[in-house]
Amino acid sequence: MRIKCKQKSPKQVAEEYREVVPQTLLRGLRLLEIVDFAGPLTISQLARELEVDKATASRMVSACEADGWVVRDEGGRVLIGPRSALLGQGAAAGVSLRVAEPLIHAVSGVTGMLTQAIALVGGVCVVLASADPVGAKIPYGLTTNFPLWLSAAGKTVAAQLTPDARQRYLPPDPLPVPDDAVSTVAPSAVVQQFRVSLGLAASSAGYVVDHSTRARDRTHLDAQLDGIARDGVYVDRAELMPEVSCVAVPWPQPGMPAALVCIATTAAVDRDRALMERALRAAAASGATRDSVVAAAAGR
Repeated sequence: MRIKCKQKSPKQVAEEYREVVPQTLLRGLRLLEIVDFAGPLTISQLARELEVDKATASRMVSACEADGWVVRDEGGRVLIGPRSALLGQGAAAGVSLRVAEPLIHAVSGVTGMLTQAIALVGGVCVVLASADPVGAKIPYGLTTNFPLWLSAAGKTVAAQLTPDARQRYLPPDPLPVPDDAVSTVAPSAVVQQFRVSLGLAASSAGYVVDHSTRARDRTHLDAQLDGIARDGVYVDRAELMPEVSCVAVPWPQPGMPAALVCIATTAAVDRDRALMERALRAAAASGATRDSVVAAAAGR
């Protein structure tokens, strides 16, 4: 007896295809993000980051390698390929990055502080570009992100959202602000390296965190965001990391809310807040140049 197998209709095939392809695409994009930030990586390391088995990670890499999205070095480790490097050059974020880099280096130069360009990308507030103080090498990128309800960086970006976008991206009460909020920003090794670069101990053990600028609830947070939109600046006091504070100003970019931020020890922010604010405001102004930032910092 011949058993007839029920064939799937074209509609069923199309529906299954639509379900599978987005997942595969997003996983491939995630692979490129991880390699871009942390590469070169072995297949085992990639598998751990992607939360898949080694065989799956190997197949993904082979597929990406065939089209030039990734390459492998002599040891077989995976690096970003030439096709990936060219992909974002004409995108809004790429244009903003090219504009941001000379400006944040100018701000860092006149203030002596770590200066970063932050933007909302895919619902996550990430670092687009970073200008380190002299002698410091601070990692940044897609594994360094800021909660939109916590820190000057996140709040200054959130202040540019529409009411509907605030409802979509900001959490309801109670706001998730644990004592170890910094663990949500970056891996512990990155945090330790960052603290040391600022002249602080690698660990903040025993230090009492100053939560004076943290929002108590959504009503308080919305009031803070409205204040940022009105005043064009926000200063937090160790909201994310003990002994570290930052000053931020809005820097809206095509297609995404963004901000420019100076990050330093709380003592340095207390001492040089006015200088940081002048330099950041000048950098965020339309048509800003290195010379205009230097002049503003000097009070001219």
